[in-house]
Amino acid sequence: MPALGVQLETHYGSRKIIRRFVPISKILKPVLNECVTPVTCYWSLSLIVGGEDELTLVFKELNPPVKMLVPIWKALCAAIDSKGIPHSSTRKKFCHHSTPVR
Repeated sequence: MPALGVQLETHYGSRKIIRRFVPISKILKPVLNECVTPVTCYWSLSLIVGGEDELTLVFKELNPPVKMLVPIWKALCAAIDSKGIPHSSTRKKFCHHSTPVR
């Protein structure tokens, strides 16, 4: 629902479902993160949401390939830009990149 926002769902084995709706007006920026561990490297998609101290992970337990995440990220960027909300310093384009600790 790009004009309204993003609905995030977490499904549990007990059939419990937790849903959270994030209005498009509260999303400051979608962020692609490169996550590096001693064993693997993967990408994740997060949202910077106004009024929250932490990033909101879109896929908590899954690690979809970056070729799947990029179109979602681009669509979210376009939806935010199409709302005509002026870019503040927190909405400027940026990339968060993690590097391994040696």
